[in-house]
Amino acid sequence: MREMKHSKKLAFAVLAAVTAVGANVNPVDAASVVMDNTNVVTGANNAVAYGSGNTVKESAANFRDRDYENEPDDATKKTGDWKSNSVAIGVNNTAAGTSALAMGNSSKALMNESIAIGHSAEAQRTWSTAIGTRAKASEVRSQAIGYEALASGYKSNAIGSSAQATNNHSVAMGSSALASGDHAQAFGAGAQATNVRSNAFGSDASATADYAMAIGDHANATHLNSIALGTGSTTSEATAQSSATIAGHTFGGFAGVGSAAKGSVSVGKAGAERQLKNVAPGELSATSTDAVNGSQLYSVANDLQTQINNSTPGQINNNIKNLTNRVGTVERRVNKVGAGSAALAALHPLDFNPDDKWTIAAGYGHYHNANSAALGAFYRPNEDTMFSVGGTVGTGETQLNAGVSIRLGKRSPESRSRVAMGREIAELNARLQDMENKYNNLLQILTPHAIDPSKTAEFPDVPRNHWAYQYISQLAGNGILVGYPDGTFKGDVKMTRYEFATMLYRALQNGAPIDENMKRALNEFGPELQNIRLNHFRVDRISGDDNDRHKTERVRVNNEPKNERDVYGSRIYNNQ
Repeated sequence: MREMKHSKKLAFAVLAAVTAVGANVNPVDAASVVMDNTNVVTGANNAVAYGSGNTVKESAANFRDRDYENEPDDATKKTGDWKSNSVAIGVNNTAAGTSALAMGNSSKALMNESIAIGHSAEAQRTWSTAIGTRAKASEVRSQAIGYEALASGYKSNAIGSSAQATNNHSVAMGSSALASGDHAQAFGAGAQATNVRSNAFGSDASATADYAMAIGDHANATHLNSIALGTGSTTSEATAQSSATIAGHTFGGFAGVGSAAKGSVSVGKAGAERQLKNVAPGELSATSTDAVNGSQLYSVANDLQTQINNSTPGQINNNIKNLTNRVGTVERRVNKVGAGSAALAALHPLDFNPDDKWTIAAGYGHYHNANSAALGAFYRPNEDTMFSVGGTVGTGETQLNAGVSIRLGKRSPESRSRVAMGREIAELNARLQDMENKYNNLLQILTPHAIDPSKTAEFPDVPRNHWAYQYISQLAGNGILVGYPDGTFKGDVKMTRYEFATMLYRALQNGAPIDENMKRALNEFGPELQNIRLNHFRVDRISGDDNDRHKTERVRVNNEPKNERDVYGSRIYNNQ
């Protein structure tokens, strides 16, 4: 509206001036004013054409502001009929649309509220401004001011002779300045900012990488995120520095990590380095990333020199000697620790025993020139749990350990303990004995006269008036019964019931038939025969119930030497 008012004021001012000098005025209608018959007003209201060969007309298309960056033209273009309040002053100028202004020679303001002033100046889109000879503003809200200035990006600004702002939101100020990157800025004669959000400040300054900045005459920033500060300064690629090696010594633990992506700051170039003056002391800490000034370095160097000056050769030698001694001490301790670890590794528990749940172990270890011994104890309350403790002795460097082991996971329904195996063996022996008895009975049926009653043997160990004397004599005479315990029978001592039962047990083992006499003997000496079997092998319940996984059972086996137990596991009584 403001431009519309200005256009009206300018039109009436020009009209008054022309009328005052008596020029020919040929108005087209009551709302428009045309000076000179060569001017043309087509379909425009409240238009003004003054000069020669000017054209004022309606515009059939305009552009609105973009809703987002890089919105396409076809989305922002609006069609219609805009034709009021435009002004063309000069020679061969064109003003199209609403409130457009074209002044000069062959200038063109082609859309609403555009302004073109100067020889061949062009404002091609809505709200664009071109001022200067052949200045050109070709995008919405673009501004080109100066000789052959060019603003071709959305909301771009080119100010200066031959200045160019060719991308969205770019700014070029200065003779031949160029801003061709998105949001780029170039300030100064010949300054160039060619990449995304790059900035160049100063004559012939150049920023040719994304987010780069060049400040100063001929400053050149060519690396991502980098800054060239000062006349002639150039950037170089940043590198990560996590450690440094000086005279064979490596230093590390640096705070902050640089990279090419993070960029660098340069205040000069190779051969033209600059000093940084008036730098405040930076923080000195393990995490500091501040710059250090000269006074801080001087303080460190001065303190080091003072310590060197105050150190005598004797002190240095003592320090070296102390250091050597400490190294030797560490080495000896390491050797002792190695030996102790080897000794502890030699401690191992025995298999689970429900009667003896404690295991004591000892171990020996050697490492380089050190030796160590270790003692340990293991306690297993059941098959699935074990506690352990161990320690070293004899090195002066005591090492201790303690632990607990628990068996996890799915358990097998079948136990693999010695108790379970012992019970299985006992059951198998009983089944085998039963099969042998059945075999003997069958053999007796098939061969009823297996025992020759005419064959007898003297058997003084059995009283002649005993009911089994004849039966025992026949067993001995047929070779089924042998002497006890050394193959001979001696009548000097009376035979006990246990000894008599042992003879019956061995007779059955040798295949004696189970006839009426044997049945009677087995019935009479049943308890003694049962004890004989149990003396050889049995499993006793100590604690717990049936189907209890953690019940305690004992496998009973004979562990006496052969001269105290016979081949059947029965105890031998020496009555001599």
